[in-house]
Amino acid sequence: MARDGFRLGSASRYYLQYVRDSIFGWDDASRAALYDPVTGLRDGSLVVPDLADTLTHLADAGPRTMYDGDLARAISDDVLDRGGLLSRADLAAYEAVVRPSLRAEVGPWALGTNPPPAVGGAVVAAMLRLMGGRGLDDREHLVAVQRRVLGERLRVFDRSEDLARDAAAFLDLVDREGLAVLESGSTAHISATDTDGNACAITVSSGYGSGMIARGTGIWLNNCLGEQELNPRGLHGLEPGTRLLSNMAPTVGHDRQGASLAIGSPGADRITTAIAQVVTGFLSGLDLQAAIDHPRVHLHRAGCPDEELKVEQEPSMYFGGVGATLRDHEGRLHAAADPRREGATRIV
Repeated sequence: MARDGFRLGSASRYYLQYVRDSIFGWDDASRAALYDPVTGLRDGSLVVPDLADTLTHLADAGPRTMYDGDLARAISDDVLDRGGLLSRADLAAYEAVVRPSLRAEVGPWALGTNPPPAVGGAVVAAMLRLMGGRGLDDREHLVAVQRRVLGERLRVFDRSEDLARDAAAFLDLVDREGLAVLESGSTAHISATDTDGNACAITVSSGYGSGMIARGTGIWLNNCLGEQELNPRGLHGLEPGTRLLSNMAPTVGHDRQGASLAIGSPGADRITTAIAQVVTGFLSGLDLQAAIDHPRVHLHRAGCPDEELKVEQEPSMYFGGVGATLRDHEGRLHAAADPRREGATRIV
């Protein structure tokens, strides 16, 4: 696909209609990959120069070449040449960290989701606990839950010096006070389950994209330092090496009767509200696809003077792109994907 080209999906095409020039037009390689002199945006197969060779090199040399090998040098040198800050030392120092999941008990289900320093899992867990078994038709309660939890994120989580501590304290408060708490104040996802009950949820992101392809690599770089919701203290507001906040909340779970679930979504700050609403619908009796298809609401900038309730009138990629798989109590496999972002499923 990298050599022969791939077609843009509807979600990518919708996004690029707005940002093709402003984000992806300043870099020659990005512009060449996306731009058609007649239509403006390529209608046929899209080929990213050098990407196939880079993937072949990764397969031969292994992933460390991205951090202290040829690819690391190519990426860093190009970023520094253009006035950026990504050094070879930064890439060499990076390590993946394995952490235990953040657990949430919701009805008969035990869920595990993305732990701090990501914020998405804590937000999803709190929303699900505060839904208190109510369904999606109770919009007033759903909005109250979003206002309370997203407000806590704005006031505490986004500025926390110890997110694990503060998230645990808030979840403890939710468990202790229950509903009384309400009375106060370019991402992709894959879910998989198997007949043995194993469940896996993976979310990956380049943010909105920086629009830059590292010279000679075909690798589009991300813009996560520039996303305000991930870096609320502003550019250079964090110590070097600090891990950014993340809305991503890949989640897996098992219930007491042996069913297993994997679920997640892209969608920036709508990730958490999308997942919480789908899980709520599923737990209230909707089948998995019906829960994903159900209209959504999202409280934007909860707790701020310009707070705005966004209500989905028709399916829109703005409200996320949930993908979920399920092994039911009889061992049957189910898969459901979001039509808002051309989601796809496969059972084998």
